[in-house]
Amino acid sequence: MRCPSHPALLATSCCIICSAWLCDVCAPIVDELGGPVCPQCRPGVDSLAAEPSTSPRPRSFSRLAIAALLVLVTALAVGYPQLVPGGGSQPGDLRRAYRQLESVGMALERFRAERGHYPTSLSELVPGQLRRVPRDPFARGREELKYLAMESAGQRRLLYSVGPDGEDQQGQSLDPLSGRGDIVYPVD
Repeated sequence: MRCPSHPALLATSCCIICSAWLCDVCAPIVDELGGPVCPQCRPGVDSLAAEPSTSPRPRSFSRLAIAALLVLVTALAVGYPQLVPGGGSQPGDLRRAYRQLESVGMALERFRAERGHYPTSLSELVPGQLRRVPRDPFARGREELKYLAMESAGQRRLLYSVGPDGEDQQGQSLDPLSGRGDIVYPVD
């Protein structure tokens, strides 16, 4: 992308205030903020620097904002129940569901390696591959993990947990924004 003010130069910098892409000439780095600032945002930065301050300001607001955003995104990815709509689960349930899906997925692969085909149900994995089929930490009524063994061509086998919303959507992948859907582990 070319710089709007200097078309001969590439826009390689992004203003840390308004996110406008400009060349290094248009958006020099401001040491106090730790990044480039465009000419439109520069007067506001200069006026802040001219004001006397009685309290110490953080050296880099942008770094603090990025850190706060990363904490929020990580919390959503981990699936804290208070942040997931309809989630009444415990914080460790998501981690436990992923571990169980992984162990059952490996058991399915071992079964296939030994017999040349996948099982039609998870109960075939007991006792050869698993001691028991794990319970889904999100299922109401302490149900086991779900397994869809689709036999028609072009369809995949799915191993899944009903996910934080506690509703079985037949293997529809979890939408992290709404918290609806299943935690899916594709088998083949």
